[in-house]
Amino acid sequence: MFEFWFSLEISFPLTLLRCILGQGIKLEPYGWVATTNAPEEGCINNFERLQKQAQAEVGIFKKLGFDDLLTKGLASHDALVSRLNKAFVNHLKSTWVPNTLRKLSEERHKLDFENVMLGMPAAHTPETRPAVKDAIVKASLASQMHLISKLLLFTTCCL
Repeated sequence: MFEFWFSLEISFPLTLLRCILGQGIKLEPYGWVATTNAPEEGCINNFERLQKQAQAEVGIFKKLGFDDLLTKGLASHDALVSRLNKAFVNHLKSTWVPNTLRKLSEERHKLDFENVMLGMPAAHTPETRPAVKDAIVKASLASQMHLISKLLLFTTCCL
């Protein structure tokens, strides 16, 4: 297990120092988080492995002298998950929600236009005047009576 950390002990502080001094990779707007990925032995499945790894990494960071990173939320898988959640929520707020609302608004305008193109006012809206509703009902009944009379004429003619 510690062979894995031997190379990290040498290179990690230098990389960390370069990032702090601004000579490293720019990771804005979310910054960086240190995690461990040393394999845990004797695990039945990945879930158990990840649980053991998360428990062990706090001790590993303390052993390496990075207690301050843990307290600042810059080290551990918990810190990484927290940072990823923050990035996801920011993405939802800045990109997904506005785009979705815009698309819904466009679709609403399209459907409103199609509704207007149908030609008659909607009888089911509260602001429709009773006279208009009555006219729609009469027109509908007249249309039904016309169809019924055509059917009767057809059936009497053909039988």
